[in-house]
Amino acid sequence: MLVGRTPIGIPSNGELREAEMPAWCSASSGPSWVLMVLAWAALVGLAVWTVCRLFPAQVRPDARTLLEERLATGELGVEQYLELKRVLDDGPRRAA
Repeated sequence: MLVGRTPIGIPSNGELREAEMPAWCSASSGPSWVLMVLAWAALVGLAVWTVCRLFPAQVRPDARTLLEERLATGELGVEQYLELKRVLDDGPRRAA
């Protein structure tokens, strides 16, 4: 058994006194709080950046790509495609 031994953290002299805390457990100062907030901000920023890299936003195709896709799927005829392509290239004609 543990005769003559005391549990860790209890003074052996029988006196109950407050245990001395290491320096890293002491009250935080102003610069320590700033450093902690910056560390948490960096951690959250890294997490957001990682999620954005893993799941990128879908980019909307431009008008020419949509026009070519509609021609390829048969939604537009060749004449309609050429007319709409001309409008995209030249811009809409104004009525006189």
